[in-house]
Amino acid sequence: MTEGNLNYNIELKRKDVIYIPNVQDQRVYVIGEVSRPMIVPFAGKILTVAEAIANAGDFKISAEKSNLKIIRGGLENPTIITVDFNKIAEGEIAENIALHSEDI
Repeated sequence: MTEGNLNYNIELKRKDVIYIPNVQDQRVYVIGEVSRPMIVPFAGKILTVAEAIANAGDFKISAEKSNLKIIRGGLENPTIITVDFNKIAEGEIAENIALHSEDI
C-alpha cells in the first residue's frame, strides 16, 4: 500500500479485526501425522524439532519418523531439510536442530 498498490487498501466492514503481529512473535507450523497439528509459538527461546513435535501431541501411528521434512524460507522459495526422528530418539543431538520462525 505504501508503494501505491491500492489492491491492499481493502474496505473494512463492521466486526472486522485488524491483527498487527509483534516482530518478536516467533512460531513454527507443525502439520501432518501428529496428534494435534498446530502453530507452536516460541518467542525468546530456542525451539527444537523434538520440542515442536511434543507440543503437537507426538506422532500418529502412521507417521514416517525417519523422513521428517522441514520447509524453511516459505512456500515460494523453500529449502527442504530432512530430519530422522529415530536418530533423535536414539540420542543423536545433532539431528534435533533448532527451528526458525515460520518453519513448517
